[in-house]
Amino acid sequence: MLAVPGRVRDRERRRTASNLDERQQRQADFSKRLRGVPYREVISITEFIDERTPFSTQHGVKGDEFDKVIVVIDDSAWTLYSD
Repeated sequence: MLAVPGRVRDRERRRTASNLDERQQRQADFSKRLRGVPYREVISITEFIDERTPFSTQHGVKGDEFDKVIVVIDDSAWTLYSD
């Protein structure tokens, strides 16, 4: 059996504790939300970060040439881009 690291044990204890300071409460809230993320999504983002998917960002393909390209634009944030 694997031992649970002390930091993980502490976070789990705080997740359900009361009387937390603001920082501890933010960490507890994050931990609660993280538990709601399907494990398949955690695997998918890890594969993307490790560049083990056929997808990339505009910066990740700079200088490469492709026959077909799909562009996804977030209409609410595309104006925030600065090159």
